[in-house]
Amino acid sequence: MTTRGQSMSALEDAHTHGGETVEAALPDALDGVPLFACLTPQQRRQLADMASVRRVKPGEKIVAQESTPTALFVVVSGEVEISRGADDAAERHQIRRLGPGETFGELALLEDLPTSASVYATLPTTLLAVPLVQLRRIMSRDASFQPLFHGLAQQLNTRLRTLTDVTVGALEREVEALHARITVGTLLIATVALLSGFTFSLSVGVQLARAGGQQMIVLLISTVGVVGMGLVVRHSHLPLSFWGLTVQRWRPAIRDALFYSLIFFGLMLAIKWALIHTLPSWRDLPLLYRSPLGASAGGAGLGPYLAQLGIYVLIVVPLQEFIVRGCIQGGLQEFLTGRHRVLWAIITSNLFFSVTHSYLSSQFALLTLLPGLFWGWLYYRERTLIGPMLSHALIGVAGIDVVGILDLMK
Repeated sequence: MTTRGQSMSALEDAHTHGGETVEAALPDALDGVPLFACLTPQQRRQLADMASVRRVKPGEKIVAQESTPTALFVVVSGEVEISRGADDAAERHQIRRLGPGETFGELALLEDLPTSASVYATLPTTLLAVPLVQLRRIMSRDASFQPLFHGLAQQLNTRLRTLTDVTVGALEREVEALHARITVGTLLIATVALLSGFTFSLSVGVQLARAGGQQMIVLLISTVGVVGMGLVVRHSHLPLSFWGLTVQRWRPAIRDALFYSLIFFGLMLAIKWALIHTLPSWRDLPLLYRSPLGASAGGAGLGPYLAQLGIYVLIVVPLQEFIVRGCIQGGLQEFLTGRHRVLWAIITSNLFFSVTHSYLSSQFALLTLLPGLFWGWLYYRERTLIGPMLSHALIGVAGIDVVGILDLMK
């Protein structure tokens, strides 16, 4: 008896050199097929004598779902896909693919029912088709062919094990996805609650901002937000990396943050320079508002300024990035579906980020959208909060203390 590899190789070579050679190789074509391994060489040749050769092109339908089965097929060369659903390849659900030496249509030997799936060629494919009518007739008349049922049982057992593993894996992934969606749903509720609380307390924030307490109101809002989001993270049982709390890829994250933040800062200075030379009311303004290490607003000394700078860089920025990028954007990226899910996650999270700055001014709130989109891109690029936090701190300090954005909007 020849091996499966030798038999299939011989038949594939025959297929390459023309149709007549294929028919000449048919007597040994079933020797390497596992389904027929329980039969004698003479019995396999007897079945091969019944078979016909069929050649199909990629995308061609071989068997239609819900059709009456007429043959047992053996894949000689190429590949076929067994799937359910529409004829469109993008919409149908693939069950499995079969290659040389594998069979399909054998279930019709056990039950005379319409086919449960369709079969399509994915490559130029050569098949052997054994008519079911003749196969059933010979099995009913000749008891020596009964071992074929044993081969069929073994094959079905192997496929059942494979199908079980695939099904369990799919169910586990579905449970994980459902758990993530429940977590993100809870996250969205927390976000709405946080935004509602911020809206109600906006009048207090405006009064604190006018009294010079901008940092305090931002710190208060951020702290409340982190407490709420922290509870969601704690009860989600998801890894911290899901929320961007990871040091993986910290080197490229820092490199990208420094490089692109420098470009962003250059653009801010270029825009201010252009406005100074265009708008009459801006002509007397300096290009550089003040040194980052200079005195703070209101004539206070260097100490209070550095204290405010420390609160902003070490507390406010990390809290904001954790809420906006790690929780809201990261959660939406997993929750949303579709081609533009990442874009919508970035836009939606930054609308929240922008609104929380409206207590300073509506112009400043709108202006925060642009760097916010940039930080959202940084977070998506590396999926760690290290880059967005560093860039946020650099651009925030540069924009307020070097470019003087807040004073320019007065």
